[in-house]
Amino acid sequence: MITIETIINAPIDQVWKAFNSPEDIVKWNQASDDWHCPKAENDFSTEMQQQGWQAILNSFKNYVESKQ
Repeated sequence: MITIETIINAPIDQVWKAFNSPEDIVKWNQASDDWHCPKAENDFSTEMQQQGWQAILNSFKNYVESKQ
């Protein structure tokens, strides 16, 4: 199991808005300056998000395990 976390020194309501607001997401959703996120949408449907992230993690798991 891999757990990734970070500590953000800001009020929780500010963090929640920045993490979920498409206007904010396009400003931070990149790993480096050469990445771009020109558009963002958010659907608060938990089931849809869970299925999407699970599919991505399953794909990553299969990729890594196939290299052994």
